Order: sequence, then structure tokens, then C-alpha cells
Amino acid sequence: MMRTDYESIRWEDGVELAPWVERTSFPEQLRFGMGFSKKYDYKAGKVCIFSTTGSCTAGDILCDYSNEFSDVCISSYSSARLPGWVDSDTDLFLVSYSGSVGELKGVLEKAKQSGCRIHAVTSDRDWELIHGLDCDVCILPKGMASDCATGLILGALVGMLDSLGVSGIRDDFEAMVPVLREYRDFFLLDDDWLKGMRCFFKGKVPSFYSYPHMRSVGKRWRTTFIKEIGDLAFDSEFPEFNHNEIVGWADAKEHSWDLLPVFFSRGVVLNMNDAILSCTLEVLDSKGRDYLIIDFEGCNDLERILKGVMMADFVNFKGCLQ
Repeated sequence: MMRTDYESIRWEDGVELAPWVERTSFPEQLRFGMGFSKKYDYKAGKVCIFSTTGSCTAGDILCDYSNEFSDVCISSYSSARLPGWVDSDTDLFLVSYSGSVGELKGVLEKAKQSGCRIHAVTSDRDWELIHGLDCDVCILPKGMASDCATGLILGALVGMLDSLGVSGIRDDFEAMVPVLREYRDFFLLDDDWLKGMRCFFKGKVPSFYSYPHMRSVGKRWRTTFIKEIGDLAFDSEFPEFNHNEIVGWADAKEHSWDLLPVFFSRGVVLNMNDAILSCTLEVLDSKGRDYLIIDFEGCNDLERILKGVMMADFVNFKGCLQ
């Protein structure tokens, strides 16, 4: 792969980067985005993030993060249905890097009625959705593809949530920046791992399975796969796979030859879910079903989640399938 001096990138309004730089500059985007902050005179009680489809990964990551690390509940949605629990003690974030409106228009109308505190994250200074609305607005550098600006969006949300009193969130993500740089640079030096995926994905319909608290990883891989090759893909979680889906198509001789289960693993047995995965793989091996398992090692699940999302961006599925 090509290399670049990431430190020389000027994250300014109107930034123009080569597509491969957009996809590999996640650590630098994250660091820059965390510079967005504001002083508030209250602490967030509940956080609800609504994003357009192309900008949803950052909210999904924070939702996974809050399940294990946060003292504040963070929920993420890409729909037009506002949860009934949203009220005056809720901080609602509307996120669209490109400035598209889509389903967010209906969300905003209901949010106004709920009395929640509204924040907006976008690169569009004239975003019609918030025209005339009295709310916090975080303006990001424009010029990137929405799905490649995940680091910017995530960093901005982290910075704002830190300002809202979400304990430890900035420190947790700042600690990841050097780790993710090292991870990225390793793959830029040697991309044989990518070439090795060709035989697994060619002619297959992948179904990506993550741990329940790492759903953002499987979702990112699915959306990346669909966008890159325009083909069918699925994502879900285990142990749901082990309990139900495996019954229907474990035997490759009988069902769905082209279906390829892809499992995202921690690489170690830490709890029941890890043991269930091991048992699942034994069944697939005994039935002759091909599968792919990808280990994300790390000191905690936040590191594994961020590495998983980054790898989805590294993988050029078109290249794998050629």
C-alpha cells in the first residue's frame, strides 16, 4: 500500500484527500475531532444519537462503548422513530456529515415536543435541518465521503460528551490514538492479509457475527461490503447464531453453499460467549462449512471495536473479489 505523512494533513474546511488516505486516517481524524468542546453548566443524564445512514458508525461505536465503560447511557439510531424515554433530561445529537436530512426531519419534529436538549454535528454550514433552530452546532471539515469521516464524527462526539460530563470518555479515546496509529501502520507495511481474503469472499454472501457489545463492528463490515461491491451481506451477533441460525444451514452439503459466516473474535476465552464461539466452530468444522474468523486483540473491548471498524475500512472488497 501507499504511505503518507499523516501528520502533515491540514484538517481544515474543504480538505481534499486521496480516497485511500480518507480510509486510513482514522486515528488522526479522531484526535482532531476531539478538539471540539464547549462548556456546559450541567451533566448529561441520557444521550441519544440519531444519524443518517452514512454517518451512523460513530454513534454505534459510542453505544457499544457505553455498554461497558460509560456512566451515562448512550443510544444510537438510524431511523425516524424517537424513543419514548427521550425527555428534558436527554441530550439528543443529530448527525449528518454531508448535511442530508432524510429521516432526521421527523426525529427533529418529535424531539422539539419532548423538550430534550438538541445538538448537531455536520460539515454543512447551511444544513437546512437546523436552519433557525437554537441548538449547539459542531461544524466539521468538509470534502470527505460520509463513511470515510467516521473518525472526525466520533472525535467530535467524544469531545462534546466529555464537555457534558461523561466521565473518562476523552481519556479512554485519547489513549487509543497511538495504538490505532501503530495498528494502521502495520497493515500499510504488509497487506498480504488482505490478499489472503480473496479465496474466502469470492462468490460468497458473508454474514458477519460480533459479540453483543461489539455490534458496531459487524454492521460496519456489512455496510462496507454492500457499498463496495453492491452485493448481499448480513450482520448479527452470537450466541444468537449458535442457538438458532446454525440449525438451519450448518451443513454446507445441504444448505446455502455461498453463505460465508465471518466471526469477529477477541482471540482469547474470557467468558461464556467465547466458549460458545469455540463450540460453534467445532460444529461448522464437522459439517464441512467454510467460515472465516478474525481476531481483534487488545487491552480492552474499546480497542478491539476500533480496530475492527478500522479494518473494515482497510479492506478493499473490490480488490478481494478481482
